[in-house]
Amino acid sequence: MKIDHIITKEKSISRNDLQPTSKLHMKVNRINLMPPPADNLDKFSCVIEVDLNIENEEQKNIASARLAYFIFASLESGESYDQDASANEIFRQTYLLYWQDFNSMLKDVNLPPLPVASIQASIKK
Repeated sequence: MKIDHIITKEKSISRNDLQPTSKLHMKVNRINLMPPPADNLDKFSCVIEVDLNIENEEQKNIASARLAYFIFASLESGESYDQDASANEIFRQTYLLYWQDFNSMLKDVNLPPLPVASIQASIKK
């Protein structure tokens, strides 16, 4: 699968007044908005949204962030389209973009960077 183009759909972060504790917990949720299967589908567009919630040790929300991208992709010769497998492959190819953008947003609100492993865990849903 080849990613042809990516456009930012949504990029937002909100932080409350709670101060971070020594241990922060991050919850990552991925939502795939994929086209339905169709005959002779060789190019398609989709939206992959990733929500990030950061909580302190008492499980109180410190910050929430969302990134969503419109992604335009093409299937390579011999590949077939499957909603879940295609979503996983697209995210596998783009997770570093999400990670970099989340870290930039976290820095803007004075929070520590997101470990890459926490976003990698979202590759397989």
